[in-house]
Amino acid sequence: MGQRCASGSANVTKQRDTRTEGSFGFRLDEIDVETSDGGKITSSCVVTPTDGPVGTVATKATRMPKSAQTALQALEKAINQCGTIPAASNNVPAGVSVVTLDQWREYAYDIGISAGTTLRAMQKAFKSAVDILVRQQQVGVWNNQAWITPKP
Repeated sequence: MGQRCASGSANVTKQRDTRTEGSFGFRLDEIDVETSDGGKITSSCVVTPTDGPVGTVATKATRMPKSAQTALQALEKAINQCGTIPAASNNVPAGVSVVTLDQWREYAYDIGISAGTTLRAMQKAFKSAVDILVRQQQVGVWNNQAWITPKP
């Protein structure tokens, strides 16, 4: 009883009877609804408001595929082992270490970016993973250089 099932936020844009608009945070808490004569507990979840938006619940579209997770691990490893800090630029954040796309790709292939063993399968998995990581703003890529996006 009392376990947290999930949390998230909702953005209300239209409501039928009340003029409530805006974002609000919530969490789902598990509660015991009833106990049968045999001692079996039936539970459910209730929505509990929170002070502010908690974040969003991961959807299938926002979850990171295994290939993207592997590519991110490969980039971290590549940066730790052979990263350099480039000259000042408007395109690369100041002070971040970068590696070339070729270096990143080599590390990704080495740690198994794809379940497929053909070069084509690995190329496809790497390209897809890079696209996802850039779209999610977890990594940056510019002029054949890649880096992990600094957290604000």
